[in-house]
Amino acid sequence: MRTLRVDPRSVFLNFPFDRSYEPVFIGLVAGLVALGLKPRSVIEIPEQGEGRMRRLFDLICSCGASIHDLSRVNTPVRFNMPFELGIAYALHQVTKPAHRFVVLERERHRLDRTLSDLKMLDPRIHRGSGHEALRCIYESFKPRQGAAPEQTGDRIYQRLRANLDEYRGRQTTIFNRLSFEHLIADAIASQKVLTTSTM
Repeated sequence: MRTLRVDPRSVFLNFPFDRSYEPVFIGLVAGLVALGLKPRSVIEIPEQGEGRMRRLFDLICSCGASIHDLSRVNTPVRFNMPFELGIAYALHQVTKPAHRFVVLERERHRLDRTLSDLKMLDPRIHRGSGHEALRCIYESFKPRQGAAPEQTGDRIYQRLRANLDEYRGRQTTIFNRLSFEHLIADAIASQKVLTTSTM
């Protein structure tokens, strides 16, 4: 395995790229940014000839943690999400300090049926809600000492939701490189303004 520089503040997001998931995705982004973390996704990296799998592997390895949403179990089943979780689990086992990973689901107890090998791991349940996704982030990642991210995260979430059409532009969803970069930049800028205004 190649040695890659790990950014402990970067969090890889493994999620379905469909429009109905946008509120949950925005909740995840808002919560992470409110905690001073940096959301990352394979969609932000342009193809440069090395192949999607190499980009995906290197990106996950360069992040200190990752979040994996396994809530898309409808037909046709997509295996990308559990496959990427497998990469993160392997990293957790072999890296020092260990790569952290969080598993999300929409419904309680469903993971026992869809990925029974993870029976000992309790996924965070977002119920398809952006606000519940925020809660999942706060439960999964410790805020820095003295930080109170809940109010900041909620306000970032509201700003991002209000600007969804702007992020989409001419695209049908926000899950493309330019929209993703625009949304993340706005979330970070909002966090800085909100943090400064409460000091």
